[in-house]
Order: sequence, then C-alpha cells, then structure tokens
Amino acid sequence: MPADFHWVTDDESTGESAPDAARSERRPARSPTRIALGFLLLAAVAAIVYWQGRQQVRRTENQVRQEVQASAEILQQALNEGDDELMVSFLSGRDDDWSDLQRDLIADQGLFDRIGLGFGLKNAQPQIEDIHLGADLRSAEVTFRQPYHVDVSRGLTDTIHLEQTVVFRRGNDRWLYSPPDEGFWGRVETAVGHGVRVTYPARDALLAEELLALLEAKLPAVCRLLSVQPCQWSTPLSVRLTPETQALALLSDSDAILESGRTVRLPTFTLVGLPGNEASRQILLDRYAAQVVGAVIVEMVDWQCCRQGLLFRALLD
Repeated sequence: MPADFHWVTDDESTGESAPDAARSERRPARSPTRIALGFLLLAAVAAIVYWQGRQQVRRTENQVRQEVQASAEILQQALNEGDDELMVSFLSGRDDDWSDLQRDLIADQGLFDRIGLGFGLKNAQPQIEDIHLGADLRSAEVTFRQPYHVDVSRGLTDTIHLEQTVVFRRGNDRWLYSPPDEGFWGRVETAVGHGVRVTYPARDALLAEELLALLEAKLPAVCRLLSVQPCQWSTPLSVRLTPETQALALLSDSDAILESGRTVRLPTFTLVGLPGNEASRQILLDRYAAQVVGAVIVEMVDWQCCRQGLLFRALLD
C-alpha cells in the first residue's frame, strides 16, 4: 500500500463526496397549496372572460330583438292602416313569387284572416308572443298570438287563439318580412291509417297525426249516415298539408275543397296558426276534419257544384 494513502471510514466521511444529493436537499419544494392557488387563479380569470363574453352576447341579442320587434310592429301598423307602400317596403325581395303572393293575400284577406275556417278576427292588433333569433343573428322567427271568435253552436261563440310564426331577415337598413328556408318546415312525411293518408311537413307532425286519428274516427260515421257499406275505398283518401302560401287562399274557396275528390289539399297548420291552448286545438282540428269530410261526402253522393247548395251545406253542418 502506498505510504501517502489515507484511509477514511464511513464514520469519518463529511458527505462532500455527494454534491448532487446536497443540492437536492437544498432545492425548495413547491407547495401543493401554491399549485392549487395557481389553478384557482387561472379558473377565475377564465370565468371572468366567459362571463364578460356572455354579457356582450346578451346585450347584442337584446338589441337585435328590439330591432326585430320594431320592424314587426311597423308591419302590423301598415297592415292595420292599409298602407300598401309602407307594407311593401318591409317585404323581402329574395323571392319575387313569394312577395307577389303575400301582396295578393294581404289585399284579399289580410295576413292573419282565417275566415275560411270560420274564425273571425277578434282583435286586429295581434300580440307579439316570442322572438326567436337565428344562430347568426341575421334571421328571426316572430310569433304573434291572434285571438279569433268562432261559432261553436247556434248563437253561441267562443274565443280561440292561434299563434302565427312570421320570419324576418336582416336587410340593409331594417328587418324584412321574409319567406322561411326549407329547413324551417323539415322533410315531407306521411302518416297512413285505415283508408286515410296524410302528408305533411315534419314541423307539423304532431297535429297531422292527430288529424289522421280524428278522420279515422269520423269517416265511419259518415258512411253510416249515407248508408255506404262497407266503408272503404279502392284507393285511400289523401290529405295533403302544404306549406305553400297560396294554399291559404283555398280556405276561402270552399267549393274547390269540396270538389277535391280523393285528394284534399289544405294549408299546413303552422301556415294557418298553431293552437294556443287545448280548446283552440280541438276546434282547429275539428275545422280541418270538416273540410276533409265535406270532400268525402261530395264524392259519395256525386254532388255537383252549386246544385242545391244551401241544402247540401246544411248536410255538411
């Protein structure tokens, strides 16, 4: 062994031979409390930013709703006062055919007139019930609640409420009364029952199916009344509920409906107005069913238009 060798035991070691371990012991550890506080601070900042963003969105939406409501009220005013020039200035020009139909409809019977179903306007100023904004804030669906008086029995009247949906779109300097997009109505669907088939836009599926059930209940009674047995046809009775605006004019042409034959075409429910309560729902469905049953009776008895008209209408009633 070399003479200058110095033996160091474990007991005599000073620890200077493990510098890494010493530095590790001297490094301050991060407190779990400090880490948690950091996360809480980040979450708080994110919440504040989100809240401020939502507040800005709400302010924008409220402003847009006020603009839409203002246009809807001006349109109502133009309709009530018969101001054609003002009314036309609030009609969208994106579809010329639709605009022409709206002008004709308003000139003939007004935007909310449903006298063809026996519903008389009770108040010329419908109430704005709701304004639903599109996701891009460039379109809106305005729901008007319109009361009508209706004869329910000899000398007795009742009040029903229909909710009409009117679409508005942002124009250059105002919101314009506009045709709905195809997506508004949904796809065309068909419900088939015993001898009856109803075709309708998906938007009105629930009422269309209720109409089908009502017709299935009424048609056998018609067959018994007219002594037609068995109560069935080689081809099913077809009822088409259409979203086309011109279909509203059919309600004022009862002879055209009565002579529909095996296919009865009527405006879909949303076009006429959705019932605002259960009583209105029942009356609306009954009036639709009466239109269809009338056409069925015409075919069964081979009635020709206008022959003994008063007697025939008494039979329908």
